[in-house]
Amino acid sequence: MFTLQNISFSRPPNGETRLAADRIQAQQRNRNQTAEQTQVTRSIARRKLKQNKAAKRDKFWYRAAFTYDPAKNYANNNKVTIGKMDKICSSCGAKKWDFDVPGLCCSQGKVRLPPLPDPPQSAWMYTVEWQKRGLPHVHMLAWCQDRIHPVDIDRIVSAELPDQNADPQLHSSVTKHMIHGPCGDFNPRSQCMKNKRCSKRYPRDYCGQTCTTNDGYPIYRRRDPGVGGRTARIRQRLKTFDVDNAWIVPFNPLLSKTFNAHINVEYCNSVRCIQYLCKYINKGDDMAVFVFSDEDLRHDEIKQFVLGRYVSSNYAAWRIFGYEIHLSSPSVFPLNVHLQKTQLIYFTEKNARQVIENPKGTTITAF
Repeated sequence: MFTLQNISFSRPPNGETRLAADRIQAQQRNRNQTAEQTQVTRSIARRKLKQNKAAKRDKFWYRAAFTYDPAKNYANNNKVTIGKMDKICSSCGAKKWDFDVPGLCCSQGKVRLPPLPDPPQSAWMYTVEWQKRGLPHVHMLAWCQDRIHPVDIDRIVSAELPDQNADPQLHSSVTKHMIHGPCGDFNPRSQCMKNKRCSKRYPRDYCGQTCTTNDGYPIYRRRDPGVGGRTARIRQRLKTFDVDNAWIVPFNPLLSKTFNAHINVEYCNSVRCIQYLCKYINKGDDMAVFVFSDEDLRHDEIKQFVLGRYVSSNYAAWRIFGYEIHLSSPSVFPLNVHLQKTQLIYFTEKNARQVIENPKGTTITAF
């Protein structure tokens, strides 16, 4: 009779052979052990199993989302405390934590963005939003000092594919970030599809030249591929699509080449359009509140706002570090209040008649 120690293998045992050998060895060890030894062995096994479960639970909670409890003091908890951003990059001056991987901010000085020239502008405002998706995006509205004429729109805003041979960098940025969808027949399950139609009205109609409309938004030039428009082949979600100018989101060539990101630029030229944009920028956070009750409830707007506000982890970190959520310049704009035809005018002996006949508009008469 051969024991387990006498068994030899010509090659390493496979999984089934190893399990069978371990089972035989365990049975022999259990026969030789006394009742007290068996109890100790089982106690050790149960303790190891409990430790393994605790380790897995700690590992899970370490990766899970953190829930802040205001009743607890997290100052001395090493698992929660992340330290201070007292480490400064020597290349770009960005603040970092001690455990940050070097080179993530600017690749140790290899990535440098050229400074943008200050555009002529009289006022601007922006708001940072998250929309429950984690990463922030910005809605910005700028008023320019010089009036933009319809003939200048194509120079500032474009809705066409650029020439790949003339500007390959811009062509790569537009095909990667500024193509909508595709949706419709290409992808009926796209998020923008409502009632079997694109809620963003894509693909847009072709247009030979840019023209303005009554609602303040122009119809940008989108030339048909048969009359000078360009096409491109893109690949998204393991599928290949052929797109043309009908799928391009309006963009600014300078901003797209500088930041290589999705930056939608629109031109607006009506007071109604500007009023809508100002209201949209200041609309506040996303909220969702519902109550089921047969009794008449007293509506507390402050409590309803606090309970119904949706705050993601990135949004919370943004607020903790004190980053700007909304900013405008100038912060206070004076309104020149006066009666009709009683505003102040300034003139000289040479232009007195011209100023009186055509006085300059004020902040009230301009609207």
